[in-house]
Amino acid sequence: MQKGNLNLSNVEGEISWKKKLFFREETEADLHLTLSELLKQIKHEQRFVIVTDYTLFLVADTKTGEKLDIELQKLPKHFDFFAIME
Repeated sequence: MQKGNLNLSNVEGEISWKKKLFFREETEADLHLTLSELLKQIKHEQRFVIVTDYTLFLVADTKTGEKLDIELQKLPKHFDFFAIME
């Protein structure tokens, strides 16, 4: 997906999929701070904003305001967070 034509970001480690999701891998900065900053900068109305260092996984649902802060290995137990109910 990162190199596909749906990705609106040219930044390595980022995926920006219009009205769907924004993903950033972050290994240097605080993940919580990065997520907060990204939520202020969203340009393409992405529903989910995801930040991970591949140990922790943070995601915010911009429609509901809900957030998830878990270890990445526990993500399968939280699949329902992504169940989009219109």
